Amino acid sequence: MKKESKVLLASGIVFAAICMRSPIGSVGPLVKFIKSDFLLSSSEAGMITTIPLILFALAAPLAGIIAPRYKSSTVVLFCLLLILGGGWIRSYTNTAGLFVGTILLGTGIGTLNVIQLAIIREQFPDQIGLMTGIYTTSMKLFAALGSGLSVSLVFALSSWRNVLSLWSTLSLIAIILWILISRSKLSIQAKPAILPLHVLGRNFRKPKFWLISGFMGSQALIYYCIVAWLPTILATKSSVVETIGLLMFLVEFLSVISGFAAPIFTHRIHNGLPIVIISSACYLSGILIVFLSNWIPLLILGCCLIGTSSGASFSYALLLIGMNGTTHQETAWLSGFSQMIGYIIAAIGPVLLGSIYDATNNWTIPVLILCCTSISMFLIGKKANNLTRSTTT
Repeated sequence: MKKESKVLLASGIVFAAICMRSPIGSVGPLVKFIKSDFLLSSSEAGMITTIPLILFALAAPLAGIIAPRYKSSTVVLFCLLLILGGGWIRSYTNTAGLFVGTILLGTGIGTLNVIQLAIIREQFPDQIGLMTGIYTTSMKLFAALGSGLSVSLVFALSSWRNVLSLWSTLSLIAIILWILISRSKLSIQAKPAILPLHVLGRNFRKPKFWLISGFMGSQALIYYCIVAWLPTILATKSSVVETIGLLMFLVEFLSVISGFAAPIFTHRIHNGLPIVIISSACYLSGILIVFLSNWIPLLILGCCLIGTSSGASFSYALLLIGMNGTTHQETAWLSGFSQMIGYIIAAIGPVLLGSIYDATNNWTIPVLILCCTSISMFLIGKKANNLTRSTTT
């Protein structure tokens, strides 16, 4: 592939990634405005975060099966249009539109979750660690901006609706880039290539693939619970809205750094155990510090630990997928399968925690659930790393 083509494709991947997390990361800080306008309960508000996760789970296996039948650039364009239209419908209609738009947006992002990894595996096989880091960093950076700036932008743009639509409108840039990619001479999975049924059956019996899915699910459950409810927990510690926004920005900013570094470090030493240990320990300690402390410096420390774990665990989960898929088709299948299982697990989190809080008016049980999930993430990640090393070295 020519250098110019690589730059164009890498730019397309980056700008598509930008659109994949900011529309979701911006919801948590704005949830109190949304609840007030639509008179939603905490569990109903949790559904705004949970619906995309359900769609991630449903879209993932379908993307792994259907996408190889079409040019990847065509599928990416369709997904970006869903994100754009879904974001506008979610922002400017009624309660029904809020959820319909969220469904469309979640379908687009869920399909991109699978396609982007397969494209990276196919087009950048010798730079998979670097490209996974760049891909993760792009998502995490704009999740950080969406989380940290949304509250301030409400006052600048006069409405939370304008803020939510802003993050989806960024997909226009990605749409232009992918139109150029689709019209270029780049060969991105132009011909159908579906995994035979006997190969699919063999894959279902591989413990390694189930462990990768479990690691994906445990880290995603914690992350989306953090996105949905950490601003609400922080609101019990500080009444200053800007402070809460800055703490959430800190979480996402640290995740950008760790998300970029983790796959590159892992790929160089051919061992993901240090990342598994660090990310699990940081989640566990960070969550406990934020829950138990009211002192701002300790809250900053806790948010830094949570952010470090968030980026490292997510990017390592994606790297596990890329390292264990031997071909474009198997990578797409593994990406779809692991994200289906993973996001089914993750989708339980925000609604479950919101329902428990509604019933108890206390965050103790939800926090204990997150701590137990952090320990599970370590145990599953350690085993997945061992099996990955045994088959790739």
